[in-house]
Amino acid sequence: MTEDRKSLYERLVEAGCETDSHQSDLYVRETEIAKQIIRDFESEGGITNKESFTSERDGQRWIDLPFAFKPFWDARSRVDTATEVEEDVTLGPRM
Repeated sequence: MTEDRKSLYERLVEAGCETDSHQSDLYVRETEIAKQIIRDFESEGGITNKESFTSERDGQRWIDLPFAFKPFWDARSRVDTATEVEEDVTLGPRM
């Protein structure tokens, strides 16, 4: 996978950035490396709706990236695909 095809999440993890999540929202500890990766992603046309905040848990600055937690969407895609397949299956008569 080329660098521009990697998700924002994948880029942050590969760079060793500390991440957390809640459902589809990605949180990354605010560091210069994380901010540069986000800037690069945006300059390539990737969309973010980011907001910095101070965590009540650790008192550190984090960046909230709504809908950017790729594992959530990967799992959702597998569930949606399985549901579609099940709905298309024609059941035969019971013996």
